[in-house]
Amino acid sequence: MTVAGAVAASSAGAGTGAAAGGGGDVAAVGGAAGAAGGAASGKLSFANDIFPKVIRSKCGACHNDAPSFGGLAFFPGGPETAYANLVGVRSGDKPNYLCSASPLKRVEPGDPDNSLMYRKITNPSCGGKMPPPAFGTTTPEQQELVRQWIADGALP
Repeated sequence: MTVAGAVAASSAGAGTGAAAGGGGDVAAVGGAAGAAGGAASGKLSFANDIFPKVIRSKCGACHNDAPSFGGLAFFPGGPETAYANLVGVRSGDKPNYLCSASPLKRVEPGDPDNSLMYRKITNPSCGGKMPPPAFGTTTPEQQELVRQWIADGALP
């Protein structure tokens, strides 16, 4: 079962048939099932908080589909694809990637200070700040949202 399917099944009541037919439907993560899962844990989730409030508004213009800048693509595929391309994944290793030498993972659950995503939106150790100023940098509120999500374990 996919991440989205697991969230939908646990929130909708596995075995009751409520989640039947979802089979990993990404929409279930962003809908009521995903919201119930996030509210129940009291922690931020990628699908309900990070994807719509940060990724879609600040990152999608450049990191849209493969091949993309730094080898990082969020679309097509929605939150599940974006999450899979971020969490626990080392930055691209192509010679032209500005952060190819970085030992950091894009998102290291539980450790925002050692997560490339958080560093890139606050104080990058390689390359420039993301998104570039021409596209409107992240707000302090968005930066804190990302920091808290990663610190809480980077839940889907």
